[in-house]
Amino acid sequence: MPFKSPFPPVPLETQPYGERMLDVLWRHGAANPTKKAMICAETPQFSVTYHELYHHSLAVAAFLETQGFKKGDVLLTVLPNSWEFFEVLIGAALRGIAVTGVSMLFTECKYVSCVLNGRIVERFR
Repeated sequence: MPFKSPFPPVPLETQPYGERMLDVLWRHGAANPTKKAMICAETPQFSVTYHELYHHSLAVAAFLETQGFKKGDVLLTVLPNSWEFFEVLIGAALRGIAVTGVSMLFTECKYVSCVLNGRIVERFR
């Protein structure tokens, strides 16, 4: 049986994901210049602010452009659970690049399978 929500419909997003994330990071960083966006659980002295995430995301987007990545490419990432994943995700979104992550514990055979079964262009390590 269908369910009808008592709430109004959620408006559709009109801004690309990467641009929206940059806008949010910048505005939050401007309002809270020293506030940490993420803190490393294992090593709390390692942290990143909202503006640092913003600038790092732009740097990733610029790097991907210099490496010849284009809209529609798929980027395979091999990263631990860290804030760098968000920088790569936002930077890739700015270029129209899809991101897929794989476990650092995969064997070489599993990596090859991921690459052959998708349109993977490059790997970050």
